[in-house]
Amino acid sequence: MNKFKKLFKILIVFIFIISINNFCNSKKEAIGSENNPIIMAAYWVGLNTTKQTDDSERIFNEKTKLYIKINNFGSQKNFNDFIEKNKPNIILISPLDFFDTTDKSNYEEKLIAIRGDSKFRKGQCMINKEMAKRLNIKSLKDTKGLRAAFVQKESQTGYLLPLLKIKSIGEDPLRFYKEYKFVDTHPNVVREVIKAKVPDRDSVVGFAYGGIHIAVSDYVEGAKDLIVLDTTPEIPQEILYLNKSLSSKTEQSIIKLFTSRYAESPFKRAIYKLYGIEDFTSDIKYDKDILLQLYSLQKNLED
Repeated sequence: MNKFKKLFKILIVFIFIISINNFCNSKKEAIGSENNPIIMAAYWVGLNTTKQTDDSERIFNEKTKLYIKINNFGSQKNFNDFIEKNKPNIILISPLDFFDTTDKSNYEEKLIAIRGDSKFRKGQCMINKEMAKRLNIKSLKDTKGLRAAFVQKESQTGYLLPLLKIKSIGEDPLRFYKEYKFVDTHPNVVREVIKAKVPDRDSVVGFAYGGIHIAVSDYVEGAKDLIVLDTTPEIPQEILYLNKSLSSKTEQSIIKLFTSRYAESPFKRAIYKLYGIEDFTSDIKYDKDILLQLYSLQKNLED
């Protein structure tokens, strides 16, 4: 009889432990509730208004019945501090910047952003058509010794990728040009190259986002007179990383929302207004070696 009572007590304790475990799991599954929202962090320079962020959060809730809190950062340090403290469920960041992200082992890439029908970005080398003809410039190598216009030292397509391209043709990327000028924006690079057609100025070659001279041609006079001498290697657009701790159900809800049809998704339109991203794809194949080369170049420049 005593033995039976002992077994009964053990059974009760076992059931209690299972109940506590199930209770904890149910609390864990409650992520996305109003009191436990999905946390998203984006490292992004030049974001649009806070209202658009709030609209995105509201639409996310309306369409999925899940609550989301979007946190945008223009500084990698502030972004990393937030990651370390809050362990967000979603990260939106360029794969190059992800190398320097805190706790990146807790995240895995799920979706790649699409801009202009492409999941890749690349830079291009431009020169004025008239100047190229006058100096018999037909390739990137022919631009050695000219003045060069870049976007910013942090720009991937407007500086880092062009340097990697110059290095790939066997040249020292930091001594290839007579002058390295940074003009802040991609359209400004186009304007700088256009100015070079004035006879009393030195020739200027420019590096900016691939296709930029076409994109700005409606409001930058002379943009269509530029020719592309070469393009850089390409790297992925921004990547959506998800925290590995998310339940499968929550993960699928997030992926479904970010990959839904743009025309039928107010949330996607809100994301476009906020980040300029048109769509996302789960096809995450890309050349990781190029990314590693670019990261190594970036670190060498910082040293």
